[in-house]
Amino acid sequence: MRGVVGAGLGSSDTNCSEERRCVRMTRGVLGVSIALLLWPQGGWAGQDLSLEEVLERATAHVMVLGNDLSTVVMDERTEQTYDSGREDGVEQRELRSEFLLVRVQDLYSWKGFRDVFEVDGVEVHDGRDRIQEIFLAGAEALPRLQTIVEESARHNLGPTTRTLNEPTYALFFLHDTHRRRFRWAKSNEACQTDPTAWAIAYEEVQYPTLTRGLEGASLPASGRFCIDPTSGAVLGSELSVRHESPAGNPLVEADVAVSFTYDEGVGTWVPSQMRETYLEAGGHRTVSVATYSNYRRFGTKARLLPQ
Repeated sequence: MRGVVGAGLGSSDTNCSEERRCVRMTRGVLGVSIALLLWPQGGWAGQDLSLEEVLERATAHVMVLGNDLSTVVMDERTEQTYDSGREDGVEQRELRSEFLLVRVQDLYSWKGFRDVFEVDGVEVHDGRDRIQEIFLAGAEALPRLQTIVEESARHNLGPTTRTLNEPTYALFFLHDTHRRRFRWAKSNEACQTDPTAWAIAYEEVQYPTLTRGLEGASLPASGRFCIDPTSGAVLGSELSVRHESPAGNPLVEADVAVSFTYDEGVGTWVPSQMRETYLEAGGHRTVSVATYSNYRRFGTKARLLPQ
């Protein structure tokens, strides 16, 4: 059965209207000193902010990020492990790809284009920078890019057809257009990426849901974000969906966790790692860990018109 299924504070002379500076001073003596000054009686930095204020800042961050990432191409190295639950053992695979994120105009989301150029050390085509060259070609870009995506998806291990394996997938839940679809709550669990960040849990409550499964079935999403309360920067996202059969039996359970980092070279926040776990009917399990590097821009703002 195939299922379908994603600190701190700046120095005192830093202009905090510039988001990138407000969140970079996360470590080191100066950052620790400032954090201590703003941590009275054991409270967290940003403790006087309301949940709605932090979510508003995160929404503003995501809207800016959507524009910033639309010109960024990155390298993706993915290690996949597939366990069929049978005695014939475990399969492993390493993929190397180029990955391009494009904003879908008027839909407040991103579309990821992945071009696998190497499988287990063997080149599958000889063209680097292929996806950006195609995109810059103009009106014929989208069908050609979609063909590359479909070709690349065939290299994935496991029976599940993935639609969550874009590192920014969960971010568009924070867009102002979609935020009301979710129930939000500040979590007591700490964010491992930054102890001053807020862990904010979410649960999708409006139907039909943004994520769909077989035959258009609604798949409500839940998870949490780690958000810098000062700047609104998203430091990490966690997403879970569960796909059941009409009889209520689980077909696929999917969990996607993404870490983000600020890259000086391209001047914006970028994904650094994405971990996917799929538990499938029959005891199948697929784990995929992608790491990102070599972030670079190309020469036009990338936009797609919704189809």
